[in-house]
Amino acid sequence: MSYGRSLKDWYYQRQWFSRYPQRDGSSSSIDDHYIEEQSSRSMSLASEHLQTARRVGTNRSLKRGDYYLRRPTNKVKLRRIPEGGRRVFVNLPLPKCDRTAQGNPKRHYVSNRTRTSKYTLLSFVPKNLFYQFSRLANVYFLGMAILQMLPYFGINSPVLTMLPICSVLFISAVKDAFEDYQRHVLDNKFNTQSAYTLAGYHNVNYATKTRSWFGKHEPTVVPEELQGKFHHSYSQDVRVGDFLLLRNGDKVPSDCVLLASSDETGVCYVETKDLDGETNLKPRQSMLDTMQIQSGQECLDLHCYIESEAPHPNLYQFEGTFVLLGKPADEDPRTSTSNWEEKKKTPITIDNMILRGHVIRNTRWIIANVVFTGTDTKIMLNSGETPSKRSEIEKELNEEVGVSTGEMAWHG
Repeated sequence: MSYGRSLKDWYYQRQWFSRYPQRDGSSSSIDDHYIEEQSSRSMSLASEHLQTARRVGTNRSLKRGDYYLRRPTNKVKLRRIPEGGRRVFVNLPLPKCDRTAQGNPKRHYVSNRTRTSKYTLLSFVPKNLFYQFSRLANVYFLGMAILQMLPYFGINSPVLTMLPICSVLFISAVKDAFEDYQRHVLDNKFNTQSAYTLAGYHNVNYATKTRSWFGKHEPTVVPEELQGKFHHSYSQDVRVGDFLLLRNGDKVPSDCVLLASSDETGVCYVETKDLDGETNLKPRQSMLDTMQIQSGQECLDLHCYIESEAPHPNLYQFEGTFVLLGKPADEDPRTSTSNWEEKKKTPITIDNMILRGHVIRNTRWIIANVVFTGTDTKIMLNSGETPSKRSEIEKELNEEVGVSTGEMAWHG
């Protein structure tokens, strides 16, 4: 290749990078394993600039241009996912479009910790007083008590003046505190519910955890005897992308894709009365490509990613895709340096999902992978925030007090 042609190709390449920058602000589109489907249009635009060079010899390689501009054939094509959807990677490196400049995941998922209570120790007093004085009757009596304490009215005992309204506020606060304490107890019971997660599994969907000793950061180390085995954990520690082992009678802590079960056909039975009130058992089917999994070590050898729609409260609908990847047949996936190859795509429906609140029945064990946690799960989306109790009588009383106070102020 002549010096003039190389200089010309370099000039066109620089023009293309300045006109079509990458998402992270850099001008490089190198990715070791993936290529985005939406980049095909940009690739065709770049090829127009190099069509002169390719007329001479399509088999020649540009020192820089080919590596950047030609679309690789052995990379996994990532299609666009719906707005609000997610792509969960299992035993795979994250694509460049999902990583920050420091190599950490761009997306952050909500914690699986449950909180249905309304108050904390710090927020109880101001928040409860706000709820108390949202009742106009309390505002009215507080205003009357303050007016009676003025010297003009000649009240000798301010304590007796404030006693009625203070008693009402105190008794209501004690009642609200007791009710909220019961919510805290139920939340703690669910958050400390037993769950079995896979040890030795590196969840690439989260940044690597570190612990600090006098300013030194050390990665958390899993003992060798636990590598590839399911160990005891808590429901609040379950994360998106984790492998879960559940046994008969266990409650499902999050929305998961069913990978395998003790049944030879991959069927699992769940009780759904906590979600829809129905007591009859419903079957769930494992993914056909993973129903042969029998141990935690086989989970470490599974390489796939799950494309999911955005979280929504519909209990009877789910759309997603299970994409199985692998290395060339003659290479070892653990030591091979080749790019991943897409082997098979399988649609995921609600029949392949076990939801938070389901109870495993008539099945010795199942293995699942977490897709949604915390407030993104269907049961939490249907429950919403803890409401503030307001009866119809109280609403009517608020209106009448407001009208009466307005009339008094108008005629006063």
